[in-house]
Amino acid sequence: MIITVGAALSAWSRGRCSLLTLPEGMAIRHGLTFDADDKPRMGGVSLELLPGRSAAAFVVVYGKWLSGRAEAKRKSAAGANG
Repeated sequence: MIITVGAALSAWSRGRCSLLTLPEGMAIRHGLTFDADDKPRMGGVSLELLPGRSAAAFVVVYGKWLSGRAEAKRKSAAGANG
């Protein structure tokens, strides 16, 4: 559980930073603007938390999937051995 939370926190941080480090030309080309508080917006929708949350959710779901695969492998190996 602690590893999952740590991975999600790391992904959230990286996701938030990904918008802030876009080159200006690329950001404008994709319709990204920044409001007066330097918060990213696209089509009038604030993107302040979206990239971080998306990255964290992806990491948690992927981690659970990998864990489920490993558990299924352990169970099938235990069933074959005994």
